[in-house]
Amino acid sequence: MSFSQDVKLELEYVLSTAMHCKCAELAGIMGFLADVSEDKTTITLPSEDTPQIRKYFTLLDKTYNINTDIFFQMLGNTKSGVVLDYSNFPVKGILNEISYENPEKHLKKKCCQRAYLRGVFLASGFISDPRKGYHCEIVANSPQKVEIISSLLSGFGISSKVSSRRGQTIVYTKDAEAVSDMLNLMEAQNSMMGFVTEKIYRDVRNRENRRNNCDTANIAKTAVASGKQIEDILLIDEKIGLGALPAQLEELARVRLEHPEEPLSNLGNYLDPPVGKSGVNHRLRRLAEISEDLRRKGND
Repeated sequence: MSFSQDVKLELEYVLSTAMHCKCAELAGIMGFLADVSEDKTTITLPSEDTPQIRKYFTLLDKTYNINTDIFFQMLGNTKSGVVLDYSNFPVKGILNEISYENPEKHLKKKCCQRAYLRGVFLASGFISDPRKGYHCEIVANSPQKVEIISSLLSGFGISSKVSSRRGQTIVYTKDAEAVSDMLNLMEAQNSMMGFVTEKIYRDVRNRENRRNNCDTANIAKTAVASGKQIEDILLIDEKIGLGALPAQLEELARVRLEHPEEPLSNLGNYLDPPVGKSGVNHRLRRLAEISEDLRRKGND
């Protein structure tokens, strides 16, 4: 199974609690996947993958209390999909409510923007395996869709480009940090940590190769340790914000995020004033304790 498919499988189970966010995600899925008949009595969701279809029906059930069995039928000779019509599904009412062609009403809040992008990615997104390179794209085959996606990504600090490939228009980025940020804002936390860990591993490996002194065991140890530290820091940022930390801990947390590949012996050089390895280690232990406490509270 591909990394991109793993991401979509994870996103299938990310479910917003707010109704407006569920509607936004539905609008994202439908706007980039659904084919609606001219008389607005039939919705066709062509797909050879199932996470987005299952997520679509989950959202319909949670949002509109519509529990319709998923069924597939052939669309041509090679593709299958889900076809819903007015005989078993309130098509027109849902279309009017979701307003997927003009989703602006769903994009007024940051939480809804995240949900919408999650739906869009489920419908037409792709992320390459980080072991092979860094690439994230969304197929957006209309100027309006390109503008919406580019603008939303920019609002989250993610720079993107637009290109055409085999008759399709795509919004994409090849920047590793941007791909990681994309996974984070979609709330694909497991995939993001896997991506970050692999990036750290690659960065450390490449640096060691250039020095012609590659020690695989040390690389793996550094990558895993740094990945765990970043995971702890991201959890703290999500739950209480880094600004809630004591100044010394906040400074180190931000330095670690900015320099994920640096060993502890070098990390303290980025602090003001510089701190030795033992001081850095002490602060990282404090961050780990705080994150563990937040995890316990989250499970209570």
